[in-house]
Amino acid sequence: MLAKLHSMSLLGIDAFEITIEADISEQLPSFTIVGLPDGAVRESRERVMSAIKNCGFEFPARKVTINMAPADIRKEGSAYDLPIALGLLIASGQMTVKRPEHYCIIGELSLDGTVKPVKGILPMTLAARERGFFGVILPLQGAKEASVAEGVAVLPVGNLLDAVQFLEGELAIEPHQCNLSTLFNEARGKERDFIDVKGQEQVKRALLVAAAGGHNILMLCTVYSMRLWYSLETRIFKSVLKFLSTKKTVQTIHNIFMLCTVYPLFKHRVSTIFSRVSTIFSRVSTIFSRVSTI
Repeated sequence: MLAKLHSMSLLGIDAFEITIEADISEQLPSFTIVGLPDGAVRESRERVMSAIKNCGFEFPARKVTINMAPADIRKEGSAYDLPIALGLLIASGQMTVKRPEHYCIIGELSLDGTVKPVKGILPMTLAARERGFFGVILPLQGAKEASVAEGVAVLPVGNLLDAVQFLEGELAIEPHQCNLSTLFNEARGKERDFIDVKGQEQVKRALLVAAAGGHNILMLCTVYSMRLWYSLETRIFKSVLKFLSTKKTVQTIHNIFMLCTVYPLFKHRVSTIFSRVSTIFSRVSTIFSRVSTI
């Protein structure tokens, strides 16, 4: 019997759909995963087998084949444990699902069947919404992050048995929701403002002009002053900028977060460039001070 479920995978800072097909045939017992899986995906065989048995189900003693499409893109991570386990239960006839194509399933399984959080919940949920899925079944710990993406039902589950009962219609799960406007307004209320800066009228005037016209800012000063004003600017400059919409805010946070997590060298390179620029400005100011003394 063949079962087909849907999940998500990350490619850079974007997510794309993964179709997981589970097939069970009457041949010698084996468990094969195809579709360019990495080490973590191949190790899901042991996690899935133990989780199915410890949740009271029977692992099929037949030939099991898991296909992850598209097959030409490498699959990484442990987010496919839950859809693989559910696909095996459907293919073996231990559970029945009327419309599995309506849900995107994400989650790592522990040996006792507990659904553990994975990285990239927010971009996966955003991609699921764009693909038209009715809901996303994911770990409890990722529900708050996923609920930022409005327009799709966020359905958190604690273990494999909860996911089975929900798909069979025996368990009702209330979609997790959050009020984005309240969250953003609370964060904006704690921001610094220009009134907190005494003096420095020329600097504040330059920041206002840059904010009004969308211009860049170049600071020429000593290293200590540059670091001081850099930290102060990030606190007060955003108070005069136009508020982003909820959609643009979520996309911006997602892009920055993924750049700093998927590419860990990004933060190191930015800090290195900043320190080098600070050193250059310090040397230039030293040269000017010496020339003026002469």
